[in-house]
Amino acid sequence: MKALREEIILKLENILTVLNNNVDEKPYLVEIRDKLNLRLNELKNLKEVKTISRRYIEALLEVYHGITEFEKLLYMYLKGKSIYDEIYVAHIELNESITRLFNTVKSMIFREKILNTLPSVTVLTYCIFDTIYSRVLINKLPQVSIVMHLVAISLAIISVLLVNKRQTISYALLVATGLTGLFNKTYFYTIQEQPLGFDTFVYATIVFMSIIYLNTARIITSREYREKIENTIKNLVNLINSSRRETEIEQDKSETLWNKASELFKTLYGEKGEDLLKFKLETLVMNGLNRNDALKKIIDIHEKVLNKR
Repeated sequence: MKALREEIILKLENILTVLNNNVDEKPYLVEIRDKLNLRLNELKNLKEVKTISRRYIEALLEVYHGITEFEKLLYMYLKGKSIYDEIYVAHIELNESITRLFNTVKSMIFREKILNTLPSVTVLTYCIFDTIYSRVLINKLPQVSIVMHLVAISLAIISVLLVNKRQTISYALLVATGLTGLFNKTYFYTIQEQPLGFDTFVYATIVFMSIIYLNTARIITSREYREKIENTIKNLVNLINSSRRETEIEQDKSETLWNKASELFKTLYGEKGEDLLKFKLETLVMNGLNRNDALKKIIDIHEKVLNKR
């Protein structure tokens, strides 16, 4: 996702360069430039999420689409097209999409912190509860058991402190916490010559779940995982750009055909020629022809009419 963010920032920097070069001739672009410059600084300082979700990808792609659309309209405007209103609307939509990206990132980071911290806090809470419970019910705990309880609590505390900084290390400490508790309970019940209690099962579950958390954290933070996501996004962006280019080529071709047909109809039918052209074009499109094929057919027929004159 870093590559897509960098491409968005690069596109925005290029747009701002173009705006800066044209604000003297077109001072009404100053407001747009200032807002986009502010957004650029915010994007550069935007925190990276650890877990890549569909919401985050969709938000990034929406911003990318908004920037691409605004860039296209800006160049059309600078070439002389009277589309300032469309540019202004596009810049508002771009700002809104960036705001949605910020909100998505904020909510994801908050959610990540809660979900990442929850296992460590839960294990720490249980270790403290188990220590107090064991101490109250059993007046004389073996010295080894007391030490093991304190070690488990210490490991769980360190896990809580590290979970949002070194997630894999934090979950590895949870595995160690569970193993310490499991060893402690096995040792205690063995010297007491009692069957293993429910708390032994709890610590075994902590070990099992912590290994799952550790493996998941290792995968989602690995370079291979992120490279796969990056490649998928790159392919998707390339597909979008390719589709957009094809659409733009068709639009340019359609505009050229329309201008040619319009001039032809004005020559043949005068001022009402354009209205007649619209009617004929709509009729052919309604009968199943696409716009460009319909325009070609109209031009071929009416060029023959003009040549007969």
